[in-house]
Amino acid sequence: MFRRSTALALGGAAAIVAGALFAVNTSASAAPPDAYPVKGFDTSHHQHPDGSPIDYSAAKGAGYTYTFMKSTEGIDYTDDWFARDWKAAADSGILRAPYHFYHPAGPGDGAQQAEFFVKTIKEQGYTGKNAGELPPVLDLEQINGGCPPSFDTGQVKAWLDTVHNSLGVKPIVYTSKPFVDQCMGGDGALFSGYLLWQPRYGSGDVEPQDIPGAGAPWQIWQHASDGQVPGVPDDAVDVNVYRNSLEELQKLAGGGDGGGDPSPSPSEPADGKAFPTWGTRWVVHETADPDSKAVGMINGSDVTVDYQVNSGQKVCEGEECSTYMAHITGPEQGFLSVVAIDVEESKLTGVPVRD
Repeated sequence: MFRRSTALALGGAAAIVAGALFAVNTSASAAPPDAYPVKGFDTSHHQHPDGSPIDYSAAKGAGYTYTFMKSTEGIDYTDDWFARDWKAAADSGILRAPYHFYHPAGPGDGAQQAEFFVKTIKEQGYTGKNAGELPPVLDLEQINGGCPPSFDTGQVKAWLDTVHNSLGVKPIVYTSKPFVDQCMGGDGALFSGYLLWQPRYGSGDVEPQDIPGAGAPWQIWQHASDGQVPGVPDDAVDVNVYRNSLEELQKLAGGGDGGGDPSPSPSEPADGKAFPTWGTRWVVHETADPDSKAVGMINGSDVTVDYQVNSGQKVCEGEECSTYMAHITGPEQGFLSVVAIDVEESKLTGVPVRD
């Protein structure tokens, strides 16, 4: 990604992600990039020599299933091709996500950068929850061979928190061990729980080095910066592989293949109760059953629920309960562990809810 930052004067993207269950492969065995068949690429204005557009349908037809595209940099730069690329990629049905190149204009602007990014991508219809939309990306890397100016880890956290709270989707983080060593004192604990996208070029079967403190290996590997992708007019494209299956990636993108309704149709509960309607309030109970797994988040002002029928075990003691589980997503209150809902109660235990 060393060609990315050209906008500013100084020059040049299981975890659990907002309602998606993400399987993490922690195998230590090394493999070459071609051992991972789920391929993608990333773009910016650099991939448009002489103003030539990208044919995302051709890239998808050649087996590339996802793309990341530069949206913004710093506090005021929008990539010239972002709006056109976003529409073209969406029209093709390829999985897609916007990324922000982290470039402080001064100390303390992490949240300001994030707000600018969110505003820009929302203008193109991105919510992070539409089918085909992968989580947004923070691109965190060296600038001119050194740390970003006025770099502060607390401001990176402010960016991540602001985007997460604004969209209800936990961002992907693009970074590397050398960056963490050089600019973060070798402590990448801030990235624990985030899906990691990491570069390592020309390394054969030597995979990206683990980020110290992050607690998980790479999930997307940018393995070359000189790839050729059908439909992309530039002859030097950043190309990537995803560690897990295409099905897992589609789950990360709302369960869709690039189009259609991302929300699964819930099965009717066995006890015949109606599902909660928009704006109702629910009781949430933890279950003692270690084999029942559901995760979610509550947003006190904008709640969405993805239902899954449970095995039938009553998860509440001493009161009437539903027998199905719920994944509850939203940006504000953090992740719950295992939850169930009672559709006949009128309150939500322990967490603020929509009035």
